[in-house]
Amino acid sequence: MLIMSEHLELLDMGVETILKSTPSTARFFISQHTDCVGCRLAHFCNLRDVVKTYELNEKKFLEALSKYDIQTTLIRSTK
Repeated sequence: MLIMSEHLELLDMGVETILKSTPSTARFFISQHTDCVGCRLAHFCNLRDVVKTYELNEKKFLEALSKYDIQTTLIRSTK
């Protein structure tokens, strides 16, 4: 389960950063019916943009994404 600070930090993570550091998340983005994998704009988008653009439920999206264990990997690497 994500705590609020991790939740907010994840929303600010770049899609390209996540895909590069945790390649298995490509399946996640595809399963969420996004076009993030292979998108030229992935470099500029963060998860907040994805949730808004695709009108996804933010809480469910982040809970599902947290199963990929990126919250600890990326949050530590950005501090």
